[in-house]
Amino acid sequence: FSGSGRSAEYQLTNTLTYEIHGDRDRLLLDNKVSADRSYVHDGNNLTGSDQEASQVRQEMRNDLIQKLMARLQQLTPSRLDELQAKADAVAKAEADALEAAQRIRDETPQQSPVEVPAR
Repeated sequence: FSGSGRSAEYQLTNTLTYEIHGDRDRLLLDNKVSADRSYVHDGNNLTGSDQEASQVRQEMRNDLIQKLMARLQQLTPSRLDELQAKADAVAKAEADALEAAQRIRDETPQQSPVEVPAR
C-alpha cells in the first residue's frame, strides 16, 4: 500500500492444468502452465485501475494459450506413440497384478464363518 492507503499492488497467478489421453482413454500426459502478472490498483483512478486489471487478465489468458500451444507443438506423432506404449505397459502391469492377487485369493483356503460345535 502507498502512504495514502489508496494504492495497492496485486500479484495475479493463473494456472491451466491439462491432460492428454490416448487409445482406450489412457492418460498419456498431464501437466500445467502458469502465468504471473502484477499491477497497481490506484484508488484515486478506479476506472483506469479496473481497465488495467482487465487488460492484465487478458494478457495472462493470451500467455497461457501461447504456452499451451508451444507445449502441444512439441508432441510429435512418435512422442505420442512412445507415451501410448508406456501407458499400455502400465495398464498391463496393473491388470497382471490384479489377476495375480485374485489368483492368490482363489487358491488360499478359506475358513468357514460357521463354527462347528465341539463334541
